[in-house]
Amino acid sequence: METHLLVAHGGTMDTLNLLLAALKEKNGMRRKQARETLVLAGDPAVKPLLELTTSPDKQTRWEAAKALAAMVEPACLDTFVGLLSDSQSDIRWLAADGLIALGPRSAVPVLKSLLGRDLSRGHLAMSHRVLARLAEDNSVLAAVVAPVLDTLRGIDLATLPTKAEKALLELDQRTGRLAKP
Repeated sequence: METHLLVAHGGTMDTLNLLLAALKEKNGMRRKQARETLVLAGDPAVKPLLELTTSPDKQTRWEAAKALAAMVEPACLDTFVGLLSDSQSDIRWLAADGLIALGPRSAVPVLKSLLGRDLSRGHLAMSHRVLARLAEDNSVLAAVVAPVLDTLRGIDLATLPTKAEKALLELDQRTGRLAKP
């Protein structure tokens, strides 16, 4: 059954399961149609797609991340931050796209992720990409994360957790939110 025909049968769980299963197929066009249909489905597809981001299969993780990034769902925030450490650079890139699409609300979780130890170069690079892009559209955020971005561009990352923590505290002071780790 073609993916576009599945939509005509209503929004049943069977349809959702068929679309999710199609993300694992070898046929790229069927995967794309299924992914795009899941994006259109919205809320019912979010939780199962989030679960697929932990699949051991790279293609399945990629399809799930691509769909979720297009959905711009706040529920994806923590998953996207986690995917910044994925072993595959294209999945890290999609996670960063999703965080950028979610806007400034992504800044605090990304900064918190930088408090961790033994972060991969990929995680650091995508964190830089996200924070730099978010800072382009928000001068307050730009001022707060500038030292973090400078450190991420450098070679010596020893001060990164301290600078990330300072940025979190400054965001907390400026916004009144609990941005502390």
